[in-house]
Amino acid sequence: MSTDTGIIKESIRQCIKARTYTCVAADSQSIVYQASGKGVRPIIVPMRTDRSFFEEKYVADTMVGKAAALLLALSGARYVYGEIMSQAAVPVLKENGIAFEYGRLVEYIKNREETGMCPLEQCVAHETDPAAAWTKIENKIAELMSAAK
Repeated sequence: MSTDTGIIKESIRQCIKARTYTCVAADSQSIVYQASGKGVRPIIVPMRTDRSFFEEKYVADTMVGKAAALLLALSGARYVYGEIMSQAAVPVLKENGIAFEYGRLVEYIKNREETGMCPLEQCVAHETDPAAAWTKIENKIAELMSAAK
């Protein structure tokens, strides 16, 4: 790891730890994306326009579950830091050649009510293909949005 890479990784981790943003991405030179939002929203929104938005990027997020890991694998992220990361995210990142670190490893990402598993983590529980996961995640989001109306 070069010094520049180490500085970039530390910079994006600090943004997350400081709660400045919920998702931060950088290229090898500087931070190129900062967003705040619930769930995978900060990851999926730019990917709806450009699926390779995170290609070769260093990405940090407050929570990285399997759904987020599959999305970042689809987008081609180089490195992922999760302040909280689920156990199910780890093999996805490993199998897709993505370097990763985490602040705390948990069994699974909880839903917003903290009464069970996050519905997106649940909908991709048995999925290994990032492209197939994209469709499942988008369908689940549409279902959840429709139910909320």
